Formats: sequence, C-alpha cells, structure tokens
Amino acid sequence: MTIITLYDLKRTRRPEDRESWSCNTWKTRILLNIKGLDYKTNYLHFLEISDVITKLDPDCSMPTVPTITDENGKVIRDSAAIARYIEDQHPEPTVFRGGDTVHFFFDNWALKNLADPIYHIILLKMYSELDDEAQAYFRESREKWFKMTLEEYAGDREQHIKTVNDQLTLVAKTLNKNDYMMGDQVGYADIALASVLIMLEKVEPDVLNDCILIHEGNESIASWWKRMQQYVDGSR
Repeated sequence: MTIITLYDLKRTRRPEDRESWSCNTWKTRILLNIKGLDYKTNYLHFLEISDVITKLDPDCSMPTVPTITDENGKVIRDSAAIARYIEDQHPEPTVFRGGDTVHFFFDNWALKNLADPIYHIILLKMYSELDDEAQAYFRESREKWFKMTLEEYAGDREQHIKTVNDQLTLVAKTLNKNDYMMGDQVGYADIALASVLIMLEKVEPDVLNDCILIHEGNESIASWWKRMQQYVDGSR
C-alpha cells in the first residue's frame, strides 16, 4: 500500500514528463529509497505548484516542492523538515548517525559550495528544456531574484566547473577513508551530496561524467557515486 505521496517538479505539462531534476526534491526521494518506504510521485509543472500545494496546506505562505503527504494526514514541506519527520516516524535505518546537526551542516555547505556553481552550469540548458509557459515564468522570476539576465548569471562555465572540482577535493579526502560521508553507513550527508550531483547529471550529464567524476583526485567520489546508485535507481 502506498502511504506517502511526494510532490516533485517537472519541466513541462506533458503527462509522460516524469524526470526529477531538482536537488531539493531528490533529497526527499533518496531518503525514501534508503528507508525502503513505499511512495508515489505527483510531478507538478512550475505553474501548478502554488495551487496544488496551497490546497494541501492552506496556511502555507510559500508553496513549494518537495512536499509530502502521508497516511497520518500530515503535509510536510521542505526537504530538511521532511527528513526530520521521516526519521522520527521511521527511525530505521537511521540517516542521522552522530546526530542531525553535522548532516545539516554539510547539507548547507553543499548547497553553498556545490549546488550554487552547478546551478550556474546547468541554468541555460535547463531553461531551454522547459515548455513555453515555464520558460516565461522562470525567466521573469529568476531574473528578478538575480537582478540580471539568465545569460549574465550563467557566467563562465569552465570557471564554475573548476569551482566544483576544487570544492570536491575536500569531500574526496573524507571518501578516501570511508565508504560514505560518515563512515560505513549511508546518511543524510550522502543524500545532500548525491542530490546536487544528480541535478547536474539530469541536465548536463556530460559535465558530470567527463569533467567531474574522472577529474584527477575525484576517484573516491566516483566510487562513492557508484555505491549511491542503489538509492537512486528505481525511483518512482
């Protein structure tokens, strides 16, 4: 019996469009896979998110994804809040070995130091794959946030790739000694790292495969990436 519904983001309104690329929703997806929980995904177009999530949670001030609903009637938004809730409801296997503080610290580090340059790398390709409605919404909203055009924000692609590899040098030192970020057991820090690399893979797979995973010094990250596929493959 499916007990959890995950609300995720898609690029177009096509019913067959069921490929997740948001790093935040992938955090929840990998979490559910690690926990071995039964779930289904409701993929939403950019312009559907506000109406659908507000109907689920009329009091929410910022309707966004990921959002989940479960058999308890709970509506939980935000990947960190979802992780805490799922861990409380389904504590085994734990994803917060050593406590959640260090895992969320790394999550924030990964967002700032990896997701940000990766977003610059994928931005224009991602934009090109949206349908016309989503493109109009995306350009208007993001250029208002960035205070510049998408093209200006994308910046120097090669420099952003270098930044990612420079930051991953720090991560590789940990994975040189451990199978996972916190030792021999997969945890939320691994989820945080995997989610930003999946975002890159879904939009610019050649960059991940040809510029990141085979980059000198990233061998332990490439090995870790293979181990993480068991929690990525077969996602719903």
